[in-house]
Amino acid sequence: MKSTRQIIPFFIFFFALHLNAQKTYKPLDTLPKTYLKKFLSGLEKRHNKDLNYIKSHFKGKQRRYLKEIYNSQYESLKEDFENGELYYNFSNSQYLKKIFAEILKDNPRYKKLKLYPEWSRSTIPNAYSVGDGTIIINLELLNSVENEDQLAFILAHELSHYILKHREKSYESFIKRITSKAYKQKEKEVFSNRWGRENRAEKLLKSEVYSRMHISRKDELEADSLGFILLANTPYNIKEAIRSLEIMDTVDKEKDSLSKNFLKKFFNTPHQKFNPEWFQQEDFSEYTYQDSDKRWNIDSLKTHPNCQNRILALNRIQNNKKLKAKSQNFSIDNKKFNELKNRAKYEKINNLFLKYEYGIGLYETLKLLQKEPQNKYLLKMTYKFIKKLSDAKKDMRLSSYVPTINPKNQTKSQQMFINFLFNLSENEWINLEKDFRKYK
Repeated sequence: MKSTRQIIPFFIFFFALHLNAQKTYKPLDTLPKTYLKKFLSGLEKRHNKDLNYIKSHFKGKQRRYLKEIYNSQYESLKEDFENGELYYNFSNSQYLKKIFAEILKDNPRYKKLKLYPEWSRSTIPNAYSVGDGTIIINLELLNSVENEDQLAFILAHELSHYILKHREKSYESFIKRITSKAYKQKEKEVFSNRWGRENRAEKLLKSEVYSRMHISRKDELEADSLGFILLANTPYNIKEAIRSLEIMDTVDKEKDSLSKNFLKKFFNTPHQKFNPEWFQQEDFSEYTYQDSDKRWNIDSLKTHPNCQNRILALNRIQNNKKLKAKSQNFSIDNKKFNELKNRAKYEKINNLFLKYEYGIGLYETLKLLQKEPQNKYLLKMTYKFIKKLSDAKKDMRLSSYVPTINPKNQTKSQQMFINFLFNLSENEWINLEKDFRKYK
């Protein structure tokens, strides 16, 4: 017979697991007004500093055009941030600052740099440097990266854009080109004769766009190179930098799918029996979808180099500089990384809702529910999405919240579900809303 000492700890452990399963996930807050005001005040000061630099280093049209570009970027960022794009959680923000502090500490040349990193609600797995020390990291990125070493490389990459002044150089190079005598002469040639004017204008536009994209790809390779070297000077493992690029190479490919069997059971409710006709789908295999005009070179329009080329470049740096990968990975706060990574999958659902992407939001929610059928948060969000889509169907605005089918850019699972949503009648939506209201 087991002793009481053996039984009680097991009971406490079991009870704790049960309580944890019953908890409802609570989404992260956006920036509170007081913190947002302080953040925007700092952003404005840095923006004014940029404008003063332009005023003292440029004249005439170049000064005017640069001010317009900087003001446009600033106003766009300010609007996004005022509309709740940024998260607020002190420990989460501090976590980013600690990683940057580690990178700067181990690279003394840059230790005096002032950085202002924040987490964003964007559902794109990305990060970007504003150019003034502000670095925005989309929490969605954590649904892709596997460890803190990989995250640190991405942060080092964005830091490198700032160190190398890529924003300033890109804008200034563009303005100098379009205000040059050579460019003005080309503009005159475009309008010199009615015949062939359209072709000449297109040729000039292509030349400018291709040039800017080429510079952008060059900047990315430079940021990779410097970021890799910065990382090599830290306790972080440089092999994870290469692994992060392997992940980014397939980041836009769906890793799982939604099962038809799951949908049959899930949408077979007391007031609405599952209708097999919801799966009826037009054959799109013969359709051709061209995202860009065939007259444009698609590879020349890309802002980032091919990930495989980026990996080869890092391998060359590693070999040339004889950089050795660490025997193990490093983490400043592995617990915080795992906590945020776990949050990211649920935050994505809430962010899709906040961005009115109700169709894709419901799809992503149901994919998680396949694995966590009792999750109260996911069931609640399912109701919220169904309510919004039901209202949209009633108002004949469903297509405003559900994307159209595009076989070129969507998996078969995504196409099936989009078609599924459009096949539901108004009454069927109402019935489903009625049955899922209990999760409200």
